[in-house]
Amino acid sequence: MITRLHLGSLAIAVVLSVLAIGSINDSPSGSGDTSSDWPSFSEESRPRAPTASRPPAPELPSDAGDRRTDLPAVLAQLDSGRYSDDQRDALFERDFEGKWFVVEGRVTDVGTWLGQKYVTLSVQGSGLCDVYLPDDFDILSVEVGTTGRYVGRFDFLGDGDLFHRQFWEGTRLR
Repeated sequence: MITRLHLGSLAIAVVLSVLAIGSINDSPSGSGDTSSDWPSFSEESRPRAPTASRPPAPELPSDAGDRRTDLPAVLAQLDSGRYSDDQRDALFERDFEGKWFVVEGRVTDVGTWLGQKYVTLSVQGSGLCDVYLPDDFDILSVEVGTTGRYVGRFDFLGDGDLFHRQFWEGTRLR
């Protein structure tokens, strides 16, 4: 019984392979003519896989009121121990996730991770925060140990130690 099933599966696979191979030609018309209705792609116009899983960066809010400057106080509130882990996560999701914050602190690391440029800042009393920057950002323009000011969209709470807080769509403030 089992052998019969295996032979049946093998027969189906062979038939499908023959059909697939038979439908492959050098050109869509089968006559060698390459001037057909089929699109041709140059290397520059070929669709490319996205390099990151996040959506394209929208423009930063132009109104300074949209950029919160109280990040140390917000992180202190979330880390105060007054909330259970679930309450803390719910508070973050309700009040802070996706909001724009000014992230200011001492630069502890600059680099790329999975092709995304970032700057890690040690924020006063709040642990480490990663600000992810656009592809055209010059990471050589930042020195470890200096103070930096960035704005970014708060997307991941983390714990500030092992898992850094994350701010996407970042921009350096002058």
